[in-house]
Amino acid sequence: MFLLVGLGNPGPDYEHTPHNAGFRALDEFVRKMGLGWQTKFSSYLTEYRLRIKGEPIAHAVLIKPQLFMNRSGMAVTEVLRFYKVKIHDLWVIHDELDLPLGRLKITYDCSAAGHKGVQSIIAGLGTQKFYRFRVGVMPPEKPNLPDEYLTNRPIAPELEAQFNEGILQAAAALESALRQGIVKARTEANA
Repeated sequence: MFLLVGLGNPGPDYEHTPHNAGFRALDEFVRKMGLGWQTKFSSYLTEYRLRIKGEPIAHAVLIKPQLFMNRSGMAVTEVLRFYKVKIHDLWVIHDELDLPLGRLKITYDCSAAGHKGVQSIIAGLGTQKFYRFRVGVMPPEKPNLPDEYLTNRPIAPELEAQFNEGILQAAAALESALRQGIVKARTEANA
């Protein structure tokens, strides 16, 4: 069993901001798989069961915590315990300011590097030994980014296509990881 966590902030004010890349990647995955969300554990939650030739291959619980980014760890910890998911089977999808817009990188056992949502999860679990699907949100012109770039401004229309490419890559990488294993998906994404 896996737990897939998309990070973001709840509410329409944040919906199209770079900080909600994790929410958007899970929304794309859920749309592609024909699933729907329900409210549970202070999150939007759904379950996905992958079967190949009728045989169960993987079972994943997907959540979008609705507690705001810096409190995401509370929801993650609760769901992890309820479903008895091992920490190394936790995959967190989030925005990454250190990666170019539209790029995806999958990492394991890394510090939060200033990301409040990831820091909240690390604090709640007492470890950073989980996978992260990092969706690049750094615009082409890095200098002079306003402080509110991640949370208060939607992606600029001229950059939306590039941002969406990262979202689509993340959703595809999640599917690939569930079908073929995280190591193969990580190799493909980080190539």
